Amino acid sequence: MTLRTGILLLLCSLLTFARLQADNGYEIRVKLVNYTENKLKLGFHYGNKQYIRDSSVVNKDGYFVFSGKEELAPGIYLIIMQPNSTYFEMMVVRGQEHFTISTDINNIVKGLKTKNSPENELYYEYLNTIAEKKEKSAKIKQEMKADSANLTKYRDKLKILDNEVEEYQNKLINKHPNSFTAQIIKSSRDIVVPKFEGSEEEVRNKRYFYYKEHFFDNFNMSDEKMIRTPLLFNRVDYYVNKLVIQEPDSLIEAVDRVLKLTRPVDDAFKFFCTHFLNYYAKAEYIGQDAVYVYLALNYYNKPGMTPWVDKAQIDKIVENARNIEPTLLGKTAMNFELQTKDNRKVSLYDIKSEYTVLVFWAPDCGHCQKEMPYVISFWEKWRLKGVELISICNRYTPEKVGECWKFVEERPGMKFTTGVDMYMRSNTQANYWVKSTPMIYILDKDKKIVMKKIQAEKLEEIMNEIIEVEAARKLEQSKGK
Repeated sequence: MTLRTGILLLLCSLLTFARLQADNGYEIRVKLVNYTENKLKLGFHYGNKQYIRDSSVVNKDGYFVFSGKEELAPGIYLIIMQPNSTYFEMMVVRGQEHFTISTDINNIVKGLKTKNSPENELYYEYLNTIAEKKEKSAKIKQEMKADSANLTKYRDKLKILDNEVEEYQNKLINKHPNSFTAQIIKSSRDIVVPKFEGSEEEVRNKRYFYYKEHFFDNFNMSDEKMIRTPLLFNRVDYYVNKLVIQEPDSLIEAVDRVLKLTRPVDDAFKFFCTHFLNYYAKAEYIGQDAVYVYLALNYYNKPGMTPWVDKAQIDKIVENARNIEPTLLGKTAMNFELQTKDNRKVSLYDIKSEYTVLVFWAPDCGHCQKEMPYVISFWEKWRLKGVELISICNRYTPEKVGECWKFVEERPGMKFTTGVDMYMRSNTQANYWVKSTPMIYILDKDKKIVMKKIQAEKLEEIMNEIIEVEAARKLEQSKGK
């Protein structure tokens, strides 16, 4: 790790969090020189946020004392100052939960001192060393700005400084291999990728797959302390959202890998299991709801796997997943039969076309009224290109279907097939997970779902992309033969 990526103290705002329960007690005494407030808070990192754990008022000896009968879960904790909720960090590890920390708030890093906590003593020594190197780096950069004619000289100085930092870190790791500080340093380092031979494309691919495969090598995912640092979430988030291809199968594999690596740690597993489920329940990209379905059916639906969730909530999650599952990309769309205005029966599977567009809508839906002109425009252009379009109105009884036909009559361009699922015999709204309208699907010639949840104005653009991808796939197949 270079100087520019060194771990330094952070300042930020905080959220509140419920107290955690454990077995043993703790007592942390804090003395702050030049701190005029009479209240202090104790917080901690957890996943991608920070939370409040305890609070204290200054005693007659000038100390803030945080104590409790419950043991503090190990990790990086925060001494939070008032009134702006800025903080500095300290470490809590097993067997070192009774200690004292002091510093001068006018120079927090250099002033940090601790008693009865060898881990914090080492951590603060590390932070001070990094801070000194950072000051030297800043000075060199200032000189570089003033002497642009000799950039190489200053770059060499910065490189030497970076090498000094790395050498110092290596010595610390070797001398204190089991320390939390050493683990933090190792976890902050990037993966070193070996040299590969081959064409430029082959080398690029080999480097990528090696980097992805070994991305967590420097990280002890099964250590209970790491969920209470900012490092674990950031590493996982980069892996899932930046390093992995953003398509369902790759994402499922990545999420599964993270959950298996964190499974030995209850808190970490709980955090990521919950995080991923919530994240993919509101998936930003089409098709990523497959990750939600996978998590629900393979984790939440397994007895004892998610004990923090009550049965009623699990049942709801699993039910939602089973309802969504038939509408995932690549699934064969479920057949249905519609009744048209002239009482004809129209079955989805009877339609033979390269692509079929399904538009679910409601006559009183404002968005449907705005988007139907785009649907009409699309159909007028694409009906001669092997695309069939079926619109399904969400009225189901003879007393209500008149609203559908009135809507169509007011829009002469709706010459494509329009029907209703009379008495919901085909259960189209449930089978196609129509929770809001308009809802648009694109099916291929085998009635497999290739796209869904499309804005009507994007229909033509997306259809062009689908055809281009299919053409490229066929070309690749022909080359393979």
